[in-house]
Amino acid sequence: MKIEILIFISLNALLAIVLTLAYLFLFKGFFDWALILAFIVIFIIFMALTYIFLEKKFNALHCLIEFASSHANKKGDIPICDGSYEVKNLRDAMLELIDTNEYLCQQKQELFKEAAHELKSPIGVLKARLSLYEVQADASKTDFINASKEDISIITSKLKELLFLKSIEWDMQQQKVMLNMEDNCKIMQEIFAPILMKKNVGVDSHWEEGFIIYTYKEAMLKVIQAIFENIFIHTKANSTILVDAKPNVIKIKNEIDFTGEGALFSSHIGIKMIQRLSTKLAYEYTTKSDDKYFYSTLVLHDLKKQECVI
Repeated sequence: MKIEILIFISLNALLAIVLTLAYLFLFKGFFDWALILAFIVIFIIFMALTYIFLEKKFNALHCLIEFASSHANKKGDIPICDGSYEVKNLRDAMLELIDTNEYLCQQKQELFKEAAHELKSPIGVLKARLSLYEVQADASKTDFINASKEDISIITSKLKELLFLKSIEWDMQQQKVMLNMEDNCKIMQEIFAPILMKKNVGVDSHWEEGFIIYTYKEAMLKVIQAIFENIFIHTKANSTILVDAKPNVIKIKNEIDFTGEGALFSSHIGIKMIQRLSTKLAYEYTTKSDDKYFYSTLVLHDLKKQECVI
């Protein structure tokens, strides 16, 4: 590219010189070898300066190309690549892409490690149960199937919680934004409207004042959805959920469904997992219950001054 640009500039410069000399000779009747020599000297100086300028500009691009080709991934190996504003932006974009790729690779490794760790015990229990069933001729088939279903349910639940956690961590790589909590809580009610209608459950919301928090939008919405899902799913049919909210605090009271039918629809994102994410997203989630009601309290904090490191 540099050679092509240099040739293009030199041809234009030569054309300008030739046209100037032709004009002077044909229309003015003027011809002087000293003038031609001066033009040649000016042309040489101009092309030398152009070459130096292009060399400096393209060196930054060559630096970036060499860096990308070498797959350097250590901070000490990152070249400065001085250049124009655009070159610096390109360099920063490349470094950001490298950091994102390293994070994804790290998350992939951690996902397999955590999956292996979390599933080791329940899979071991299921294998032991299968071994016992094979050697016990009088073993009850019904009991075995029911126990195996419970084992599979535990494995499924752990996998869902692990994937949920990793999706939250990925969402926290995005930019933080302003999030209107009242509007998004209403959206959650609309999302689960079919379940609420099926169970004939109403929602009585009282917002003392709407509020906005500065946070990771997608990550926080997934947490809120998990919280509301567990509440909506496990609320007794033909009852009313009470929501009382004021700036940065949401309190929810629902009547407990002791039949267990709601578990068929639940995502199994448990309270412990929601609480585990609280330090990363700067919120506090507490629960308590009595013989009839389940009480949930969500306290949300602004992330503007509280940086979260994954």
